[in-house]
Amino acid sequence: MVTNDQGPDFTHSEVDFAVRRGPNSGNRGAWDGLVAARLFDDAVQPMCAPSLRARMPAEITPRVLQDFPLLHHEEEEDWQRWFAESGIARPGFVKGLNFSDAGMALDAAARGHGICLGSPRLAAELLASGALVAIGEAIPTTQATYLLAHPRNLKRPGVSELWEWFLAQV
Repeated sequence: MVTNDQGPDFTHSEVDFAVRRGPNSGNRGAWDGLVAARLFDDAVQPMCAPSLRARMPAEITPRVLQDFPLLHHEEEEDWQRWFAESGIARPGFVKGLNFSDAGMALDAAARGHGICLGSPRLAAELLASGALVAIGEAIPTTQATYLLAHPRNLKRPGVSELWEWFLAQV
């Protein structure tokens, strides 16, 4: 298993298939020359540690969230879009801690460092355990998650079976 943010290079690597986020553009995404299966759509939602939530008023509005530290994950599904969808357009939502890894942003939120705009799917365990609480409306992302492979890889023994098993798990 290889974990990274790079695009899949099925030509020069030993990777059999990859899981990648890409444009929410139908069942196949934008993956020319590859076999692509859409796994799921996603959403983003404000979430924070219960200790930070305790410092907020009972009724949380998008304007209330502006008064607390915002944690950022470096992708287009960030605060600027969330606030715009909530009817608040204002520059300056880029201030705060920035993370290149969504899991690290969720961990920082769980530790009380601020409010993260996270995927409820990715944060499911932290939300279920009470380490994070959802505090605002979820909005759909513009990205979906896909399973990708080069067609020749799916002809190799074991790879197509693993591909089918993976799809059945979703």
